[in-house]
Amino acid sequence: MYNSACKISDHDIADEVLSAFKWNWQIPGRRVKISVVNGWLTLEGDVEWNYQREAAYRSVNNLVGVRGVTNNITIDSETHDEIERHKIEMELVQDWSIDDEDIHVNVIGENVILSGIVHSFFQKSEAGRIAGNSTGVRIVENELVIDGDD
Repeated sequence: MYNSACKISDHDIADEVLSAFKWNWQIPGRRVKISVVNGWLTLEGDVEWNYQREAAYRSVNNLVGVRGVTNNITIDSETHDEIERHKIEMELVQDWSIDDEDIHVNVIGENVILSGIVHSFFQKSEAGRIAGNSTGVRIVENELVIDGDD
């Protein structure tokens, strides 16, 4: 929690953010730009994968002095081919923890919509993670319904 009695300068926060990025192998160097105003951190730039975007946010969200984070990092995959629905479906099939029988994948541009039924919150979360980590995916709309009655 932010403590106003122990104010840290924006410059010091920026130094800590850059250090956190330096030590996190998941964040590609020089692709994420930062700005800090009154303790509020804004992340900008582009990365190839959603996990890199999430890693940047996670590595700075709880730093001392950071009052909040606006994550404007975008996904800019090196491949500009249309996202392949079949590839995402195959990745779901290959994951041992997901019963993919009732999962439907719909791709609209760079957005993936998951619909259907899964048997647990973990399966829903894992399916969303798999789809989100596919090349070129910007947004995953996880509309999977959990039905634990088996």
